Amino acid sequence: MVITTHWIDNASEYHKRFINFFQVVDHKGETIDNEIELCLLEWGISKLFTITVDNASSNDVSIRYLRRKFKEKEKGLILDGKFLHVRCCAHIVNLIVTEGLKEKHGSIAAIRNVAFDRMQSYVNYMKYFDEVDKDGKLKEGPPTDVDWDNALELYDLAVDNDENKLLRTMETSMKLKYDKYWGKLDNCEALLIALVLDPRYKLEYLSHCFSATYDEMACKEMVKMVEKTIWSIFDQYNETTSSLHPSASMTQLKSQSIASASSTFIMPVSGQPTTKKSRNLHDQFVAQRLEKDDGMTKNEVDKYLEEEPE
Repeated sequence: MVITTHWIDNASEYHKRFINFFQVVDHKGETIDNEIELCLLEWGISKLFTITVDNASSNDVSIRYLRRKFKEKEKGLILDGKFLHVRCCAHIVNLIVTEGLKEKHGSIAAIRNVAFDRMQSYVNYMKYFDEVDKDGKLKEGPPTDVDWDNALELYDLAVDNDENKLLRTMETSMKLKYDKYWGKLDNCEALLIALVLDPRYKLEYLSHCFSATYDEMACKEMVKMVEKTIWSIFDQYNETTSSLHPSASMTQLKSQSIASASSTFIMPVSGQPTTKKSRNLHDQFVAQRLEKDDGMTKNEVDKYLEEEPE
């Protein structure tokens, strides 16, 4: 097992280090969490934001154990460990693709059988033309087991029909697997916050991406939820924020910010899901970037969200 730590220092520099690399005696949850806890103690790490692991039941056990342990420490977890368990994106994508590929085996076997049957008939057909006498005349009539006028058309149709059924089945299986891990906002909110904290995108791009799949009301609510969580994280990191705004409470400032941001969202034309390709979302976002009014900066969060994306 390898343990990698990521952190930002006081100069806002990003760091990444391997802090342990060792052999574990088994893959039981108790074994893994004991090793992780020992490693963190040795390095003096008493605060955690997230732990990213692949999707295994033993890792679920480890995360539950570490959540209990770090809750006992003062400010050991952010938002009471809401984002502690992050499932590896690469592993989830692998699971989704694997789920889709499970459906293909029977259909591919059927397509191969059809192709083999047609090819055998084609071979027989070609043999017929090879069997000529010395005078160049055919010895016997062509084989009659296949309607040669429609042979290739039938083959293409069979393949197309099987492929369409296969793709529909694969799509359903992959969607179910996707929903299992990322179907709810809570399961991927940490990833969305990371997107908002990218100065090229912020809330505008998040709204733009949501509008490609969800209706206007759902889009608004989801963006508000993500922004509310960002405010909650900001509060925990900066408990003296209220001193920046002596005339307003933090709750009022949150409401003002969320109301202000919600008026600048890019919404879908209709409430129906669209079929925009994700690779075009960025170009569409840049093309549709909104002009923002110059308002009075409230604090670091408002300043960041109100500035034009890079």
